[in-house]
Amino acid sequence: MNLSPDGKTLSIQLLTIKDFPISVKVYTKERITPEKGENLAKELSRTLANLNDIFNDYESSSEISQLSQLKPGESREVSYELYQALRIAKALWVETNGLFDPTVKLLVQEWKKGEPSQERIEELKKEVGMNAVELSRGNKVTLKEKRSFDLGGLKGIFGDFLLANVREILGDNLETVIVDAGGDLRIETTKSARIGVAHPEKPSEFIASLELPSCGVATSGFYYRGHHIINPRTGRPVESDLLSATAIIYPSDKPLAGAWADGYATVLLALGKDKAREFALKHSIDALLIWKEKGKLILWLTPNLKDKYQINPKFKDEVEVIVAKPLESSSSEEVKTPEGKGEGERG
Repeated sequence: MNLSPDGKTLSIQLLTIKDFPISVKVYTKERITPEKGENLAKELSRTLANLNDIFNDYESSSEISQLSQLKPGESREVSYELYQALRIAKALWVETNGLFDPTVKLLVQEWKKGEPSQERIEELKKEVGMNAVELSRGNKVTLKEKRSFDLGGLKGIFGDFLLANVREILGDNLETVIVDAGGDLRIETTKSARIGVAHPEKPSEFIASLELPSCGVATSGFYYRGHHIINPRTGRPVESDLLSATAIIYPSDKPLAGAWADGYATVLLALGKDKAREFALKHSIDALLIWKEKGKLILWLTPNLKDKYQINPKFKDEVEVIVAKPLESSSSEEVKTPEGKGEGERG
């Protein structure tokens, strides 16, 4: 825990979960005491430990691992946190016609060993599909067929629950909090917060920044973990012409905005640039998509982001920005701003 001299900025680095670092940065209106900062850090650590006990599928004793052990026809009452994640996963599965599916765990594990035979892929695909997962009142989960779960595609939910801790403890004194769960951000602010979007070819640097209100923000790309997303329809790693996809979800639309943003970012990347653009506009998802075309990086933004982005001057000569027209617009033409300048560009 690190508290600034004026007592208004608090930085907390939490233990990593499944190789993802978790950090929390808090800005307050009035000074807080070191004791209150320590109490917040301890409460966040307790919450994170509980979330690890629920979601860490690397641990056989975790709740998600125990759920994967259920036999066909068996039911279990699960925690509120796990039920909410499964509810979102099921909704995304329906919305994407099965493209987002957390039951691909066995396929993910198989690909980590090397490329499996087509026969093996077809065998494992028989245990994929949220259609076999029934959710009912009382946080009850029933598996109609055997399924194994990996909810890593919704890790943004960690930010949602950690943020709830901060809000509960600091109350009206909270000005801005940014929870970073392995690169997935959950932001709550009385003003706005500027966040960076990683350069897909130089991920240690930002290609652009976004000025955003309270929201969940997630970026999915191949630059950190390679082709880690499995297409449940083919049983093979996703091949996409997108370099990265950033999704922004607002809590006024979906309360667990961090989880939804994480799921949508994965979906957009998997869809590829043409279908991802259509999907983002159709489902009113604020998004920033990046791909390469004729040697230039194309940054495509949904209409609501046209006044919220800024290109890193260092990369302005290698970037072309396209701001989409609203879906209901009479013209489907998009606005191109070469070098990242023009409509919507700040500074």
